[in-house]
Amino acid sequence: MRAGGALDGTVTIALTPEGRLQVEAAWRAGGSSRSAVRAIDGHFTARTLASEWADTLAAGREPVTA
Repeated sequence: MRAGGALDGTVTIALTPEGRLQVEAAWRAGGSSRSAVRAIDGHFTARTLASEWADTLAAGREPVTA
């Protein structure tokens, strides 16, 4: 997903070699590249988190990763 916004963010869902889903976000803040990754069990949960992170980035805020 291309979140866009002031942070020019992108969010993807990938499959790890172990077969788990991984939500990955990348954006630019203050002139430097930033990223977040979280391993997730379940496609619905991964899609929900990816949508939340994309919405947050589009609003100009960094995703909460903890």
